[in-house]
Amino acid sequence: MDLIPMHKRVIALDVHQAKITACAVVEHEDGRVEVTQRDFGAFKRDRRALAQWALEIEPEIVVMESTGVYWKSPFAALEAMGIIAWVVNARHVKAVPGRKTDMADAQWLATLARAGLLRASFIPPLQMRQLRLVARQRQKLVGMCSAEKNRLHKVLVGAGIRINVLVSDIHGASARAMAHPCSHQWVTAGDTHQAFQRGNGRGEGGVEAVLKPGGSGGWRGHLLPRFGHQRAGLRRSNAQHPQHGFGG
Repeated sequence: MDLIPMHKRVIALDVHQAKITACAVVEHEDGRVEVTQRDFGAFKRDRRALAQWALEIEPEIVVMESTGVYWKSPFAALEAMGIIAWVVNARHVKAVPGRKTDMADAQWLATLARAGLLRASFIPPLQMRQLRLVARQRQKLVGMCSAEKNRLHKVLVGAGIRINVLVSDIHGASARAMAHPCSHQWVTAGDTHQAFQRGNGRGEGGVEAVLKPGGSGGWRGHLLPRFGHQRAGLRRSNAQHPQHGFGG
């Protein structure tokens, strides 16, 4: 049984990493159906050429599968030309029976779109997508910073340094003042005692409870500056995000 067409001008895109295959199905006034296939590259100039070609055809709908992240750049190129493409779930496309084995993916997509058998996924507007990207990146940076703090705590505890006994925040100014001298070459228990005296402890005699017998495991000291530099870089990156507004 043939599919009853609901749209007369349809373009389908089969997006790959290095190539975009486009199939345009156009039904003319005399009932003649013209199928045109073209291949485009994945670079910016190729995506612009694709958008210009689609604009000349004046399609009713443009469809593509949501293949990883590859669909985003062609979608943005079409959006810049005023064409809002449909991004469909690949699982829904495969669930439709009746595909011929010799039919290309783009042509099958165009056939289903022409018959109205595809449903577009929700794609937020451009400004919302940009804001979501920044928010997700900021969330990742916060998680990475927390992970660095936890690793630093484990290194200090493994070296026999119990800073959390003396201070409430092991990443505060007092804790950093204590840990900084411990990061220079080989550190002994006596050096660590002097470092802890620089911080604001919770009470006298707390230093003795911080160190395990046998020294502070100074061979870990070379890791402490690296943790500090990494956390500082993450904090700087995180602080720069609010400066990129979207007010226009």
